[in-house]
Amino acid sequence: MNSNTGQKGFTLIEALVGAAVFVLIALSGWMPYQPRERK
Repeated sequence: MNSNTGQKGFTLIEALVGAAVFVLIALSGWMPYQPRERK
């Protein structure tokens, strides 16, 4: 595997995107039935 062709930035972006997606999914399936039922 070639890890010297601009993959250093991709790993960081991939980690950020992965974390963002994970958080979004977690919030999407964890928050809906808390603030929505409060209203």
